[in-house]
Amino acid sequence: SGAEADNYEFTYVNGVLTVIDPNNPDGINGVNANGQQQRLYDLSGRKVNNPQRGVYIDETGKKVVKQ
Repeated sequence: SGAEADNYEFTYVNGVLTVIDPNNPDGINGVNANGQQQRLYDLSGRKVNNPQRGVYIDETGKKVVKQ
């Protein structure tokens, strides 16, 4: 709580937000715990094959951010 920024508006909701390190070679299209390619979905629930910068939902239901 209490975040401030000139060019952002913050809305607080319960949940988990995971920020992916852009320097991580596995990145947002990494491998899941089962050794399979991680599946990502947009916020409308559609599968995303080539994620760009933004917020996505991974196959476990966690929100992830690609910077």
